[in-house]
Amino acid sequence: MKTIKKINPGKKGTKKLIEEYGDKLVCVRYRHDPKNNRKLKTIEIIIDENPLSPTPARIPKNKIMLLKARGLD
Repeated sequence: MKTIKKINPGKKGTKKLIEEYGDKLVCVRYRHDPKNNRKLKTIEIIIDENPLSPTPARIPKNKIMLLKARGLD
């Protein structure tokens, strides 16, 4: 399927969907299905939202580091 048009919320063609989905609406896409000769309207909505926890700092693989070894005695 090929996307013909992508419309962001607030633009012409999204008003009814904004009434239904509100701030959860991300975009509306019109797609063409040449196999079945159809035009499809799809929407992208937000269904879950959680705070993003910061990823722990990683040491790059190519970084040279000084290590201190302790004896086992």
